[in-house]
Amino acid sequence: MAYITKSNASRIIREIDFGKIKNFEGDVYGQRINLFSLKDKNILLAISKLYSNPDEFVNSKYEKIENIDTLSYVFEGGQPAYHAKLDCPKLISTFRNYEIPQEIKDKGKEEVLRFRKWFNENKSLLEKPDTYVMRLQAAFGIKRSAEEFEVGNSGVQENENLDLEDLTLKIDTLLAEIQEYYNKASDYKKYVIDNFIKSTSMAYTSYSFKNNSTKYTDEVLKKFLKQYDKAFKRPLKKLLRNYYRVKFNPNLKFEGAILEQLGFKKCAHCHGEEILEGADQN
Repeated sequence: MAYITKSNASRIIREIDFGKIKNFEGDVYGQRINLFSLKDKNILLAISKLYSNPDEFVNSKYEKIENIDTLSYVFEGGQPAYHAKLDCPKLISTFRNYEIPQEIKDKGKEEVLRFRKWFNENKSLLEKPDTYVMRLQAAFGIKRSAEEFEVGNSGVQENENLDLEDLTLKIDTLLAEIQEYYNKASDYKKYVIDNFIKSTSMAYTSYSFKNNSTKYTDEVLKKFLKQYDKAFKRPLKKLLRNYYRVKFNPNLKFEGAILEQLGFKKCAHCHGEEILEGADQN
């Protein structure tokens, strides 16, 4: 068997071309949730399928990973590795990645590359948040703390103490909070939630809503959607991703052949001797 990090499990999902496959069937959770767009739902169901039945997932929903740069993260583009042992230091070591701010992605590839270069030159300032924010605003005209776009620790050990019962309780509690928020909302705010909450991703773009039938300007509507996303949708998606992992594959264990089919390579640390033997034979 072989093991991968959570970030590389997420990478597999990110590189699915949802435009070329049929929609995933099923519900994202045991009770109906109406907050997600079709794309969000497909991504969540893809994560569930990857963890629960990787063979079927690879054979029916996936094409071989192309080593492409999606321009979404600071550190991106290298060939991912899989590991032979759960205690491989390359698997459990802390690695943090950072999502490229949407405002920068909207400006295109050159701006993303400029941000990556700037980030690497100023990474030490993450320990001085005020200085980091000031430099970021001066360089790119945006005000954002590092924590707002930090992807986080990718190792398999994070959240290892959360059991399925804990996660189920957290999800059910959050769903109850979402329903309570809706119940207490004004009729007009309910209208906004009912008609626009699946379009939260639009709030992070410079595009205008084509069907803004509310009394709010696009700017105000986007602000509300971002607040709702931060308070409810993002936490719920994170809980659901952890729920699938803990329920189906807590150690992110796969067959090595499947991972190689997906474009992964053997970890040089825990497969070192095997790699050297193969090189000698060649």
